[in-house]
Parts: sequence; C-alpha cells; structure tokens
Amino acid sequence: MAQPVWNTPAGSIGNFPASLPSLYQFSASAVLPATSITYALISGTLPNGLTINSNGLISGTPTIVTSNTTSAFTIRVTDNLGNIRDRTFLMTITGSAIPQFITSNGSILTTQDSLWIELPIAYSNPKTNNPVIVQVKEGALPPGLEIDILGVIRGYPNPPVVTITQPLVSATATQTFSTNNAITVSSTTGFSVGRPVTFAGTTFGGLTTGTTYYVKTILNSTTFTITATQNGPTYVLGNGTV
Repeated sequence: MAQPVWNTPAGSIGNFPASLPSLYQFSASAVLPATSITYALISGTLPNGLTINSNGLISGTPTIVTSNTTSAFTIRVTDNLGNIRDRTFLMTITGSAIPQFITSNGSILTTQDSLWIELPIAYSNPKTNNPVIVQVKEGALPPGLEIDILGVIRGYPNPPVVTITQPLVSATATQTFSTNNAITVSSTTGFSVGRPVTFAGTTFGGLTTGTTYYVKTILNSTTFTITATQNGPTYVLGNGTV
C-alpha cells in the first residue's frame, strides 16, 4: 500500500509576526485505497503560542520575541490504513519587544481653552525593565500644553488670538459704538460665551493688545461683543478708527 503524498513543500512555510493571530494549513493527500489522513507533530517544537490540530491547521498567537526566531519541526501524516509519511518544516516568527502606542492616531481631545488638561498617551511596554521616554517628534502641542517623558499631556490651553480684520467699527459712537459695541472678525467659529479672547494687530476704541477680555455675546458668524471680566457687563468701545 502506498504512503500518503505531501503537497506542502518541505522547508520554510514563511514568516509570521509576533503578537498577531496566525493560521497555516498543511496539505497532504491519501493514496487509494486509503481515503483520509491525520496530522501530528512528532519532533521539534512549534513557536510558542502556536498549536497544530489533527487536520493540519497551525493556529494561535505567537508570543513576543526579541529577534527573528526560526523553529524546526517534523509533521507526520497518517492515512486511515496506517501508512505514514514525515516531512520537516521551518517557521519564523518576526518582530521584537518594542513599545507600541495604544492611543489611536488622529484627534485625541476636544476642549475649551483655559481649562486644566491632563491626558495620558497610552502605550504598551512588553519589556517592563526597559525605560520608555515619550517625546514630540514633529509639530507642536497647542500653546499652554506640554508633554512629560511618561506621555502625559497637561496644562491650560491658551485662549485664541483674534486678528482684527477690516471692516471693524465705525468711527463715531452714534453709528456703531453706542448701539452694540460689536467687533468684527474673520469668523466667530469656535467662540463661546464666557471664553477668554485676546487681540493682536491694530487695536482701537480702548482695547489693549495682549489683554485678556471675555466673549459677552456672539451676534453672528463674524461679529461679537466683549466684557472686561467673565460674565461682566458689555465692554463699551470708545471712538476709534482703524
């Protein structure tokens, strides 16, 4: 009676990443009059975290390795008439024990300015005896925030700087200042009542560059009024021309 025939070539069956679920199916054929076969590991060892079942399927999640690691092992196929055939294979687990970010890419926080923020960036450290330092590689955090070597972002985000755009206000109080004391900017998107605001560029009507004021009311998409103290009375603009 003929032995089973291996379809899977001997040697390497490929590279598989550590810490990710892996599957590999061996293939062998029974020779008539035999009709079925089973698989078994008879020597060597599979990579840690993996097993093989009687149908020839390797499955599991390889454990973390510090460098590419190759395992050699021999699989035996046995048909239903007791005929056997063995074949030796190699399997390489790739990857190393390096920290990985758990916090996803993209936006991590939406908040208002001037509120205390303390947000840890989550990461894994497979080798706990190795120190990990978190740093900003490119770009910059919003003004007022910093990140420490443990990956914690903290601080008070600075209020926005509003650059005044033309047209601003009329030159006389009777035309504009005495009606609503409105200030015109390019956009009031993101503004909210009570939030701090400072001004840069040409100032007018008694405003001071760099001084913190507060949004009193938002009149429309480009105009708003201010107050000198949070939730205080509307700041009365004096006469001015820009």
